[in-house]
Amino acid sequence: MLNINGIENSNRICMLADFLHRHDVDIAFLQVVTDGDCVAYRATDVVNVGTLGRGTAILHKPSLLLHIPK
Repeated sequence: MLNINGIENSNRICMLADFLHRHDVDIAFLQVVTDGDCVAYRATDVVNVGTLGRGTAILHKPSLLLHIPK
């Protein structure tokens, strides 16, 4: 679980993407995600942004098959 504190700076988003890539992270749980954070470094993400504009996200490698219940 990483608290990204609503990062919107493109340099910091690239640093996070690089970290996930270097450490070959399969699944990342992010908290304090804002609308602008949703990331292009993973093909699939599940985002839950609340009414205050902050929420959580689950990122995973495209090669993992996930079942997301409704």
